[in-house]
Amino acid sequence: MKHELNDDRLLELQSRLLPHGGERIGLMDASGQGITADLSLILSDLLKLGRFWPTDGIGLIPGPANRCHKNAYDYYDQHTDTHRLVTGFALGARRWFWHSWVAEVGADRILEVTVPKPLAAYYGHEVSGERLVEFFARHFIVAGDDDDPTDG
Repeated sequence: MKHELNDDRLLELQSRLLPHGGERIGLMDASGQGITADLSLILSDLLKLGRFWPTDGIGLIPGPANRCHKNAYDYYDQHTDTHRLVTGFALGARRWFWHSWVAEVGADRILEVTVPKPLAAYYGHEVSGERLVEFFARHFIVAGDDDDPTDG
C-alpha cells in the first residue's frame, strides 16, 4: 500500500523535513509495503516528540543492509545502559526515509548501525516503555523493514 501525502500529519512532517534537504519523503519499506499499519501512531509520535539530531561525530557500526530497525534494536538490547533507541526519518540521496538508529545516553551522538556512512540528516524520537515493546514486536515480525538510503 502506498501512502500519499494527503494526511495533515504527513504534510506537517514534510514541512519540517524538506527545508533541510531532499525532494520527498519515502513511506515504503524495502519489500515495497507501507512502513506499517500503524503509520498514524508513528506520525503522531514524530510530530509530538521528534527533533533533528546533530550529525557531528556519528559513530559507524554498519550492520545488515535494509534492516535498520532490527539492527538498532539488537544493538540497543545489548547496550541498554549506554544507548537509547531512536526512530524517525533520515535523509539519503534525494529523499527522507523511515529509519532507526541508536544514540549514546547523556549525549546526542548518533551511532549508525546499518549504512556504511553517515546520512545527511536525522529526525526522530527516542523509543522507550510501551512504545519499545511495540517496536520490538513490529520489527521482529516484519521481514523487510526499511528503505535503501542510497537509491534516492
